[in-house]
Amino acid sequence: MLSNTFREALLCEQTEDVDQIKELLLENDSNFKQLEAIGFMARHLSVDSLSTGPGGKLLIKLLFNKDKDSMSSFNLKVGDIVILSKGSSNLKTCLSKLEIQGHVYRQSKDYITLIVDQDLDFVSELSDNNGFYFLIKTINEITYRKMFRTIDKLKMIEESEENHSLLIDVLLNRIDKDTLKSQLNYSSHHDKDISFFNSSLNDSQKNAVNFALNNPISIIHGPFACGKTSTIVEILEQINNSPEHKGKVMVCGPSNVSVDTILEKVSKNGNIKHGQLIRIGNPTRMHGNFSHSLDNMVNNGEEGTICKDIKSEINTLLRQSTKDNNKTRKKTPKPALRGKAKWNEIKLLRKDLSKREGRLVKDIVKNSKFIFATLHGSSNKQVLTLYDDECNVENGVETLIIDEVSQALEPQCWIPILDHMKYLKRIIFAGDNKQLPPTIKTLPSQSSANNKTFKALNTTIFDRLESIYDKAFISFLNTQYRMNERIMEFPSRQMYDGQVVSGDTNRHILLSDLCDDEISIESDEILNEPLLWYDTQCDLSFMEDQKIDGNNPKKNDIFNSKSNINEVYIALKHIERLIDVLHLKEEHIGIITPYQAQVQQMRFHINEKFPSIEIHTVDGFQGNEKECIILSLVRFNENNELGFVKDERRLNVAITRAKRQLCVIGNIETFSISKESNNFLKNWCAYIDAEAIIEYPEL
Repeated sequence: MLSNTFREALLCEQTEDVDQIKELLLENDSNFKQLEAIGFMARHLSVDSLSTGPGGKLLIKLLFNKDKDSMSSFNLKVGDIVILSKGSSNLKTCLSKLEIQGHVYRQSKDYITLIVDQDLDFVSELSDNNGFYFLIKTINEITYRKMFRTIDKLKMIEESEENHSLLIDVLLNRIDKDTLKSQLNYSSHHDKDISFFNSSLNDSQKNAVNFALNNPISIIHGPFACGKTSTIVEILEQINNSPEHKGKVMVCGPSNVSVDTILEKVSKNGNIKHGQLIRIGNPTRMHGNFSHSLDNMVNNGEEGTICKDIKSEINTLLRQSTKDNNKTRKKTPKPALRGKAKWNEIKLLRKDLSKREGRLVKDIVKNSKFIFATLHGSSNKQVLTLYDDECNVENGVETLIIDEVSQALEPQCWIPILDHMKYLKRIIFAGDNKQLPPTIKTLPSQSSANNKTFKALNTTIFDRLESIYDKAFISFLNTQYRMNERIMEFPSRQMYDGQVVSGDTNRHILLSDLCDDEISIESDEILNEPLLWYDTQCDLSFMEDQKIDGNNPKKNDIFNSKSNINEVYIALKHIERLIDVLHLKEEHIGIITPYQAQVQQMRFHINEKFPSIEIHTVDGFQGNEKECIILSLVRFNENNELGFVKDERRLNVAITRAKRQLCVIGNIETFSISKESNNFLKNWCAYIDAEAIIEYPEL
């Protein structure tokens, strides 16, 4: 059964997740600087203040000790899940002290603010402790609990003899392809009298919209820059305009970015009323416009003013309690009786606040039409109030859209499906199974258990349904609107059977199009080439860096990351030429590399001079684009080892981020002759040899 496969795989993955953190801590028990360098922890923090945050949660503001290194050297990000603990000389001792789990809510070079949802008695101990604290990243146990709970539900359905909806039968492979095809509506958008809100949609997008609206299940296959988000937004606007659609629409994705990208676009269009759109989740992890967040809408509701007053009163008491405890700290190990009374008063106020906000939340969710949440956030208790006893079809979710489905574990996708299946009539999946796969900690190895786990989790619901039903309900978007066609041609041919074509507006775009008329590039014409490769095979000095101990910006080897300092220098020279000759803006340039160590190396040497140039791993650049992308491949060694650089889906993402120029730095021979090389790499090198300008750099 599917549920058994998922359970075994997730148990293995959870164990691997925990083991990796344990191993990291054991190897670096006293090497705090190494852990800081990879963004795993922050130290030398003292409690500055406590206050009330969104949803009545507590905010803990932590100041950085100015006698130590600058806060800017830390890599903890907003939204990271962390444990706050008392400082010590080693991690084992630290973790045995006071522990509070929360999210990074806000940060600057001087402070970090956490948002926590923990018992006040425990949190209040913070105001009783002097000395320093540290933060350390941890795994999110809640996500595993939600997936296991969902698997239990799935198992009950699989074992049940009751009849279920067509949707469930399709998802569980209980209906054959021919029978399913006979029940689907394959009419073209030309056969329907549809008035599209977005008149610039192409035929493939219009057909995808039409198919999704007229069938219970569909997959929108959207390759790079082919307008997948615009297609989803059109579907939402069509549903909003349809009197036949009674229930709610839920839009989910594996990440906050995937959800917020759609919400931002549909909100900007203005075809759906503001109050009909709500965003469920932690505001600290959202991107873009916060006006649709549930917390913001609660604050602006009818009882919002009262809630704000209660929060203000709580904050006043928190400040007084902290102040009182600071005064009594030297005299007694515990807060004074007066301080305890304040904490009890805070508890009562929080209880009142929780009740009032609960009523507001229920009304807001009930009166909304479109709910946006991550896959895990879709099971938020605030959303599930939809299915209280008085629930009817208008309150329930009728259409579920899951975007970036190929980046999600299948057990994650089942969370909204099963939690909202009561009135669910339509599921629309969207994504591209030729780009980034889900993030999996358990990698293939000599262990059969590891291989089984990797296969189970790496196979997405997109992959599984396609293997069963082929293209029966897949709509392919075929026109890309980002890049010069010479950059596009190889990934289209290699990954999509040549089906992706360029739009008219971007087919021949070049970097020189961005220049002022008086700028001449005749002396440096390669800067105007859409495809450029700096081939380093001619010089052994371009080999990747060897492992070196010690504090070095190019060296963070805990995860066996790789770097290549000379490729950094090549990138720097190319950037200087782009800016000096073409007067290209820094914001137009992006650097991608497969390795985190190379990212840090690039940032260290390049961002000092060009701070606005974005530098990320392939995963960090997903969904982004730049006029010029510099791709540093890093690998050049005696054994021609490639590691995970050979992953064709990651390379597909890296290649397709560029609009006007793709500049690759690497050893073509290594990628051509390596025993690890695959058809993608060999064909790519052959294409580059035939179509690109190849330069042989000198240091």
